[in-house]
Amino acid sequence: YCGLWYEGPNTAKPEIRYIDNNIRFEYSSTYFQGAEKTMHRYILKGYDTDTSNWSIETVKEYTNLPFGEYTFAVEAKNIFGERSRVAQYSFTILRPWYRSGWAYLVYAILVMLVIYFILKINTLKLQKDKRRLENIIKDRTSEILQQNIDLKNQAEEILSQNDFIEDKNQALEKAKQTIESQNKQLKEANLTLEERVQIRTKELDAYIYRSSHDLRGPLARMQGLIHLIKADEGNLSAYLDKLQMSVEEMQYLLVRLQHTYDVKNQKMQLKKVNFRDLVLAYLYEEQGWAEKLNLHVNFDKLGDLKEFYAEESLSRTLMDNILENAVVFGKKGPDKTNVWIDFSCEKKGADFTLILSIKDDGQGIDPAVKNKIFDMFYKGHEFTKGVGLGLYEVFVIIRRFKGSVKLVESNDEGTHFVLSMPIAVDERRGAASACKD
Repeated sequence: YCGLWYEGPNTAKPEIRYIDNNIRFEYSSTYFQGAEKTMHRYILKGYDTDTSNWSIETVKEYTNLPFGEYTFAVEAKNIFGERSRVAQYSFTILRPWYRSGWAYLVYAILVMLVIYFILKINTLKLQKDKRRLENIIKDRTSEILQQNIDLKNQAEEILSQNDFIEDKNQALEKAKQTIESQNKQLKEANLTLEERVQIRTKELDAYIYRSSHDLRGPLARMQGLIHLIKADEGNLSAYLDKLQMSVEEMQYLLVRLQHTYDVKNQKMQLKKVNFRDLVLAYLYEEQGWAEKLNLHVNFDKLGDLKEFYAEESLSRTLMDNILENAVVFGKKGPDKTNVWIDFSCEKKGADFTLILSIKDDGQGIDPAVKNKIFDMFYKGHEFTKGVGLGLYEVFVIIRRFKGSVKLVESNDEGTHFVLSMPIAVDERRGAASACKD
């Protein structure tokens, strides 16, 4: 218990530590005639909801009082029914250290440090991947140059052997063709690798820039809220709610960045699926797209083709992002957007290609930005709440499937995407009757 002695009027408001929040009040009156029958009643303002009943007790204990400001008021009544003036004693129980403004400041700093180290680790990993690709280019270039040197030496040796010039001429011609072929392969390999390095470099630069840009806003708001907390602890709850919103905004961005990284790097696992059953279950049962959109699904052009090998996880992500785009840029108002999904396939020799046409009657996408919609972090409208990674993930997945995706048209009457990707089937005879040459 906290021991405090009070006599006479209250001239100061003492502050009591939170660990001393068990308090005992003892009180008495100056009525001496029938003092043992003098009655008292009391109230602890800030804790009790009503004044106590009259009682001859002269002691009141309170345990585990919360932090805050209190006033203990007591009144006496003698045997003649005469009442004394109300004696009051005010005091304050301080906040516990772990709920002080400084404690919340430390919590916020720890959260920011965790986020900083996560971003730092991801950035270092991307830089490591870039260096690895550059080393691959150097190694491949060195190997092919060495092969060219070896072939050139063979050609010189052939020319020096005059006795076998006729036979060696044929070998020289063959060696020449090999050199030209390898030079062509070297040129194509260099172009391919350079293109990959440029793409990864561009994506790395965009990742670093947008990550720092998108996180700078929430961090600035958090810093402002911390200053407000320090200056005005009375509105601590409201400030903490805003601080929580900023943390959740950063968390959503980090989750989307991690998901995009997984899409680009997760190992593909092909398995045989019943494509029609899988699509229908996904659209109407699992993800609930039928509640958000008016779906019109057509499998007629697939004929008898039902089963083939597919990467189920990436295929679901691809469809999620395409349909989410239809929801975000759907009709304005209460009416649901119509989405027409048509499946067909083409056969070229022994190879089969699945073609997916997705068309909606929503708001459409401005034709002026048609060439940018698959870029990382690009958003068609600033009012959208996303981070601009949905259609970029579609492009990455289609590229991993060795397929293609294009925006056929987009205007005020809606958007039309066409995706194509190679597929593998068991019984090509059954698929050949379904797919057109």
